[in-house]
Amino acid sequence: MLAAVPSEADKRLELFRLALLLSSRDSSALPPRLSEYFDLLLRQAQSLVRNPEEISAAQLPQAMQLASELMSNCELTAALSEVRSAKDLSPTVAKRALSTLEPVLAPAD
Repeated sequence: MLAAVPSEADKRLELFRLALLLSSRDSSALPPRLSEYFDLLLRQAQSLVRNPEEISAAQLPQAMQLASELMSNCELTAALSEVRSAKDLSPTVAKRALSTLEPVLAPAD
């Protein structure tokens, strides 16, 4: 049963996942504040991927987590390669990115 509990790292990206989920249903469904958060998080994460040595305390911990995901998950990187803001998210792109972020659950014994 514990295998189904999301890790702390997974919890850090919950709002990012929510933005992807809402966009996967309707690309105009994102509330403005969530769209702004998505844009900031993605911009910071993409910057960290390009220049990891420029990490600073001013960056969101979630951006660091997303940057880590982008560096280790080539499917996620490919899904978000053309996305610069929430306005670039089509339902298809959002579904693809969301599917790569789904936590892998351990099989039940």
